[in-house]
Amino acid sequence: TTNDNGDNLHPLAGSLRAAIKAANAAGAPARIRFNLAGACPRVIVLGGPDGVLMPYDKFRKGTLEESYMRSPFVELLKKGQKIVLISNLRYYDDPSTGDKGIYSRVVKYIPSEARDNLTIYASSGTFKVKFNEEGLEQTEGTYNNSTYIREADVAVMKNKAAEAIERYWHNYEADKSAWRNKYPNFPFRKPEIVLHKDKQERVYGVSILYLPSKKLEVFNLKNGELSGREWVFEMLKTKLDAHHSLFLKEYTMRESGVTSIDMRRRFTGKERALVHYLVVNQVSPQDAVLLG
Repeated sequence: TTNDNGDNLHPLAGSLRAAIKAANAAGAPARIRFNLAGACPRVIVLGGPDGVLMPYDKFRKGTLEESYMRSPFVELLKKGQKIVLISNLRYYDDPSTGDKGIYSRVVKYIPSEARDNLTIYASSGTFKVKFNEEGLEQTEGTYNNSTYIREADVAVMKNKAAEAIERYWHNYEADKSAWRNKYPNFPFRKPEIVLHKDKQERVYGVSILYLPSKKLEVFNLKNGELSGREWVFEMLKTKLDAHHSLFLKEYTMRESGVTSIDMRRRFTGKERALVHYLVVNQVSPQDAVLLG
């Protein structure tokens, strides 16, 4: 099925997410067979890449190189199949944290000659990357010009996020045992702010990483108690509202993945990215298959 519930712990039976989880659990090479009705070629739209192109990793460390999906994915691209990857993750690496982006985790393991059939919308769909016939990146265009965040507003987001992080971390340091009892398997570290930048230093998203949440497999919270991530989210929202009552009419923030909070321009995102691709490339919605 092309349906997906977005749940890596309990994926929908028959979905690509469930097939990847079963293949990874097998501990040996496995083949995933697709049985999709209709004629091909068509546009394949992928989420992830974690839990879709590679085993799910809540800390975003895995790569396409070590995934069972690498060979069939590359083969589809070589055969001319158009594939769109729409992801919450940034495209480039973050030098301040050492965290790898989509290029280092996925694109570098795709042969250059196969990349021109791939389009990527990174940073929650706000940063578009295409490739020419030589496999070189093409990032300039009206789409990216309309989605980046003004420099002054990036500074506001960073400052208010840093204030919220300091309050959260002060509470953690004051009673570490209580926090560790709430999240017994969570590797606590001070949350970090990551900017989703392009090579011109324009910012498309601001993320806070490493916050414990109710998406963790194990947590011990009282009924109605806010998670660490929810607590920081509410504090940050209050601070941004206090900065300007209309700030969050221009920008939006959301809990993302297992441990993150993301901020970006309002009226952008993964749904808009998909619509943009279909319209620009004159693809009918029924000719696009969404997986993951």
